[in-house]
Amino acid sequence: MARLRELLIVATKSPQAKAFFANSATESWTSTPSELSQFQTAERAQGGLAVKAAGIEPE
Repeated sequence: MARLRELLIVATKSPQAKAFFANSATESWTSTPSELSQFQTAERAQGGLAVKAAGIEPE
């Protein structure tokens, strides 16, 4: 996983990748596995709040 992360960091900094992101109105960001886990946990919690606020019940 560490090697793949290193390759992705290098790839996202390439001129071609930067041009792609600029043309598609997106931006790249990289993180450590721990940071990704924290982000995913926070996003799941936020999504759960949105579902609850909308009154959506599990089926």
